Amino acid sequence: METIEKATAVAPSAPPIRSGPPPSLPRTSSNGSSSIGVSLAELREDREIIVKVRDSDTRETLRRRIPREIVEQAERTWEQAARRKASAPLGGGCHFLAAKVLPSGDVKMTANSASGAELLRKHADGWLKSFGPAAHVRKPTWGVVVRGVDTKTMLLTPESMAGMAKELVRQNSHSWGDSEREVEILHLGWLVDDDDDDDDEFIDPI
Repeated sequence: METIEKATAVAPSAPPIRSGPPPSLPRTSSNGSSSIGVSLAELREDREIIVKVRDSDTRETLRRRIPREIVEQAERTWEQAARRKASAPLGGGCHFLAAKVLPSGDVKMTANSASGAELLRKHADGWLKSFGPAAHVRKPTWGVVVRGVDTKTMLLTPESMAGMAKELVRQNSHSWGDSEREVEILHLGWLVDDDDDDDDEFIDPI
C-alpha cells in the first residue's frame, strides 16, 4: 500500500500533456499553384518544365554555367519577348526560380507557381531561344486506367485510334478542357486479360 500511495502522489507533479494545434496544411499562394490534399512533391512537379536541348554545343555550354546564369539568361529572353509583343500575359505573373542541368544534357527549369509554369509552357517560343536551336519543352503526360469496359464495345486499331481519341476529348471537355490544344491523347490500348476469356475485364497492364 505504501508503494502505491507514493506512486499516486508523484503523478500530479508530472508536467501536463500539452495539446498543440493540429498539423496545418502547407501554406500556398492563391495563384493556382496548389490545391488541398496535394503533396509537396506533386506541387514541385507542377512547377517544373523540362527543356529538351538538341544542340550539342549548347549542351556543353549549359554544363559549364551555374544555375543562376541559366535562369538569368532565360529571364532576359522572356522579358525581351514580352516587350517585343507588348503582351500582358507574357509581362508578369510568372518567372523562373531555379535551373538544373540533367545528366542527359536537358534542363529542368522551376517556375514560381504551377500556373506560372503553364503560362511559360504555352508561350515557350518567348524564352526557348536561350537553349539553342531546336530546343523544345517536353509535354507532361499522365496514364489513365478506365475499369469495367467490355473490350467488345471498342475496336482499337491504329486506324481508329485518332478518331476515338478526339471523341473521348469531346465527351470529357467539361473537365479536361474545351480545346484539343489543351488535351491530347497520345495512345489508347487495352490492358492484358488475366486469362483468355474475352468477356472479363482487363486487369494487368502490358
